[in-house]
Amino acid sequence: MGTQYARIEEQPDPENNLHGLIVVNGADIWMVNLFDSSGQHIVDPGPTIAFHAPILGESGGRYWASLEFGSEVQFMTSVSAESLPDQPAGLHAHRHARDGMSVTLNTTADGTPRKLDVQDKGNAYTINYLSYECRTPDPTLFVKPAGIRYREAAQP
Repeated sequence: MGTQYARIEEQPDPENNLHGLIVVNGADIWMVNLFDSSGQHIVDPGPTIAFHAPILGESGGRYWASLEFGSEVQFMTSVSAESLPDQPAGLHAHRHARDGMSVTLNTTADGTPRKLDVQDKGNAYTINYLSYECRTPDPTLFVKPAGIRYREAAQP
C-alpha cells in the first residue's frame, strides 16, 4: 500500500517450522514467524522511509529494481514492453528485455497479473500469482501483530 505500508504473508512451511509474516508501518517493521509466535521488531533509522518490494532483487540490477510487486503493469507500460500476440482468450502478455534479462508478464484482460516469467543468463523461473487483490486497505493489517514474542533489532 504505497511506500509506507506493506503486509506480506508467506505460505506455511511445516517441514521447516516456518510461516513468515512481514508488516511495515512507516519506520516500524515486524518480521514474524507465525509457526512459533516469534518475531523481531526493526525501526528504519531513515532519513528516507520508503518500502519497496522488488521482484528480481539484486539479480536484476539497478534498471530492473523498479519492477516491484504491486506495480508490474505500470513498469511494463513505462518501458514500452512488447505485446505478444496469440494469447489464450482473455489473457495478455508483454515482454521486455534488457541487460541480459527477459521478463514476460501475463495478465488478465483487466490487467491483473497472473504469471511472470524471468530468463536471466541461462536461468529461468516463473512466479505464479495465486491471488492478486487491489482493495480498500484495512488499517488494522498494518499494526504490530499481537500474541508474538518480539526481540528488538540492534540499531546501526
